[in-house]
Amino acid sequence: GVHTCTTLVPILGSFWLSHDKEFDGYSLSTKEKVNLTALYIPYLIIPFLLVVKALPHEDPFSRLSAAAATKKKSLRKKTK
Repeated sequence: GVHTCTTLVPILGSFWLSHDKEFDGYSLSTKEKVNLTALYIPYLIIPFLLVVKALPHEDPFSRLSAAAATKKKSLRKKTK
């Protein structure tokens, strides 16, 4: 999640803050910039929200790993 957010910040900044004259033939109109931002923004917001939700927990996946271990034990008992 954090890697996705830190990657998208420079991507979004590069086309919003760059001057169109720097890259001949690659200038973006404001409409194109808005469309690209609309396309990329979910990839920024959703991983960020997942990180914010996981931060207060020391081991955010402990419940899942405990459930998997319990399921594995019950499968072993059935096969014996």
